[in-house]
Amino acid sequence: METQIVRFAPAKLNLHLAVGPLEQNGLHSIQSLFVTASLVDVLAITLSPSESFSIAVTGLEAYCLPGEDTITKAALTYQTYRPLPFALHVHCTKRIPVQAGLGGGSSDGAAILLFLQELAGENKLGDEELLTAAKHVGSDLPFFVSGAKAAIVEGTGEVVVPLPCVSYPALVVKPVNLNISTKNAYGSLDRIMDRPLQWADRGDIASAFKDSIPNWHKTFYNDFEQTLSDLPFYRELRKLTARFDGYQGLSGSGPSWFFIAESDQKVDVLAQMIDDRFGSHVAIYRLRVCS
Repeated sequence: METQIVRFAPAKLNLHLAVGPLEQNGLHSIQSLFVTASLVDVLAITLSPSESFSIAVTGLEAYCLPGEDTITKAALTYQTYRPLPFALHVHCTKRIPVQAGLGGGSSDGAAILLFLQELAGENKLGDEELLTAAKHVGSDLPFFVSGAKAAIVEGTGEVVVPLPCVSYPALVVKPVNLNISTKNAYGSLDRIMDRPLQWADRGDIASAFKDSIPNWHKTFYNDFEQTLSDLPFYRELRKLTARFDGYQGLSGSGPSWFFIAESDQKVDVLAQMIDDRFGSHVAIYRLRVCS
């Protein structure tokens, strides 16, 4: 007998992202402040009993080859810990743009890990095992499986320190013809950044997050903004929004640029201004953070 379930996978924004130098293991340590966003992918899951586990994913054909998506990778990783006798069909409706710095693929994978945890019942993974499985799939997954709406994330993504947060209106702007590979973005940053900035103390990040939004820029920044500073679009966007009374910045390695304010009216005015200037050259997403 088939069972149908729907799960939602939220996007994330990086309010702060400091990147360390390339290490011998080929990875970079980070210090970041993640928040969830109300933009979501929708996973429609059809579940059937089976002698052995299998998974088929549809809806992602335009973005990757079959079996190379994070949903499949996450599900197969979980089976190495807890084999489950089910056949899954997952149809993913993508609402979070890909290669946009919003964590859509990672969130999809995390949603499946959490769903399989439910299926496993009393035999589910312990917290440390789940964290290990999540990190094996991707560096952003530990945040998404943590269930936190806001968290300081350090190491290579495995250190997740949840923070209390307040929901605020936000706007995300993505150039429609620009997608950025995370791997390529790190390569670009390695070539132009001489040394990492002095990282903030966790307590300073937590305190700044409690402060009024216009003050966030005193503590928060994103190292990846250096890799995009020469692009005319970002120079023009910053000039256009110079009087915006809120916080703005790059999410992840880009190319999505976000704005957060303390009132819906400020975000509405900004959205109209950006739409009037850039029109069909950008995709504009109206959402809330920490929701």
